[in-house]
Amino acid sequence: MEEEVRKLVRVLREVATDAGYAIVAEEGADDIVKHCCERYARIYDRLSELIPAFKRYVEPLPADASAASIRIAARDLAYYLLRGQHEPRIYEQSMESVIASIAHFLDLK
Repeated sequence: MEEEVRKLVRVLREVATDAGYAIVAEEGADDIVKHCCERYARIYDRLSELIPAFKRYVEPLPADASAASIRIAARDLAYYLLRGQHEPRIYEQSMESVIASIAHFLDLK
């Protein structure tokens, strides 16, 4: 599974790069954005198959997402996977620490 996750991270980086290009491109930007969104959706579906808890923590992009949204989502997801947070135990611990650090802002006791 780790090898496949590394490959997906590489593709996510490509998606982020392409989406960044679409932000500044004058011609063909719509086609690039559509292609990036489709690639992101395929990666999202594959990760949902590989990591059972994935859909609980990561939402899919809408089909009409902007290039900037796709770029941010792809970079964030790649970072999430590289940090190993796709391992449920590690992610649960990190979420607990995040919740604990912001609990006073949310009035959680």
